[in-house]
Amino acid sequence: MLRLVLIVGGSELALFVATRLIISHWSAWEWQPELLRTVCRAAETFVLWYFFRNVIFSGVPNIDGVRHPRFLAALAVIFAVPLLIGNWASFMGPFTRAVFAATSVVVGVHEEFLFRGIIQNVIERHLGTLKAIGITSAVMTVWHLGALPLNFFNFWQVFALSTVSGLIYAATRSIWLVVAEHAAYDAIWSVTPALATPLEWHWGSLLLLVALLLTWSWARSAYWPNPAVQGTLRDKAAQRP
Repeated sequence: MLRLVLIVGGSELALFVATRLIISHWSAWEWQPELLRTVCRAAETFVLWYFFRNVIFSGVPNIDGVRHPRFLAALAVIFAVPLLIGNWASFMGPFTRAVFAATSVVVGVHEEFLFRGIIQNVIERHLGTLKAIGITSAVMTVWHLGALPLNFFNFWQVFALSTVSGLIYAATRSIWLVVAEHAAYDAIWSVTPALATPLEWHWGSLLLLVALLLTWSWARSAYWPNPAVQGTLRDKAAQRP
């Protein structure tokens, strides 16, 4: 296992350096560097799958609870964030936005394989669900340094969405569900602005907090009624018929 961790850690570090070098030579918001970064992400996704597929797909998916009104409300709030505050048309042409929408799929697969499928899974086995989600979200936030402009909203956005994804994954054990949620959120930015005058960033921060609270409430009511005594969400989900 240590050898595998070193291999994947080294490949992720190489990806981190390569993508930041690409950004340093071009704008992060042009289609050419985005395609180049996507090639790097796709190669790393294969590495993750090849070495850790048994860990990534170790859970038994149980998505019965996704029809719960609170889960659907949480998704609606999450997807409203880019629609209400996004304004990519102000600095991107239609083709560039289409490229970013398409590459969101690779971003979603790579990041969810890494952060939910591997990191959260491994930490959860030793420290429990909540600590695993918190640590994974902190690591994911740090991982985005240099990829996003340094401001409160961007890093709160990454942390909040990672925590939401962590709760969804812990409750359902469905890696593809969190991949779809992640990719859809990123892709929606590409169709903005949806409003003639987008809202300020602080409204997006507030909406992300609401989405996080809704997701937590859903996870507790549907899968984990008493987290103080019932162990991990993995154990609770496994007990469901």
